[in-house]
Amino acid sequence: MDSKGYVVERCPFCENEIEIRWNVKTEGYKIFCPYCGKQLLLCDECLHAEDNTRHICTYNASVGVCMRCVLDK
Repeated sequence: MDSKGYVVERCPFCENEIEIRWNVKTEGYKIFCPYCGKQLLLCDECLHAEDNTRHICTYNASVGVCMRCVLDK
């Protein structure tokens, strides 16, 4: 998130770059793409989050979830 509260993520489904005013601490790490409507994860925000001290991605493609999917429920 930049200093003005915007996050930027590329949609893996339609390849559009999404820029949205968003606070992952209060609104979570999942959004819906305004172009194709599919749900996407804010992976870059997760990799740089204070609680991800090892800066690792825990996404499991075989089941389609990561640690944020569980925490955001």
